[in-house]
Amino acid sequence: MEKLSLDNNDRPVPLCKGPICQFTRVANYFDDEALKVIDTWLQDESLSGAAIVRHLNAKAPELDLKRDTVQRHRRGECACQK
Repeated sequence: MEKLSLDNNDRPVPLCKGPICQFTRVANYFDDEALKVIDTWLQDESLSGAAIVRHLNAKAPELDLKRDTVQRHRRGECACQK
């Protein structure tokens, strides 16, 4: 049996989970400056998804974001990251 090989061009592709990223709804509730701040939070690994969700849901309860939604968005496993 021949052994398989891998190189840097042969990388795993994240799964796309669902047709719509629920995190994109955030843009409907916050202005451009706030969206830039939220983007820095998403890049900051010291902030948990749960902390981000709690803060955003406190500001806009109708968002009703879930921690998993933020984590999927961070990993690029949502439709908006295609």
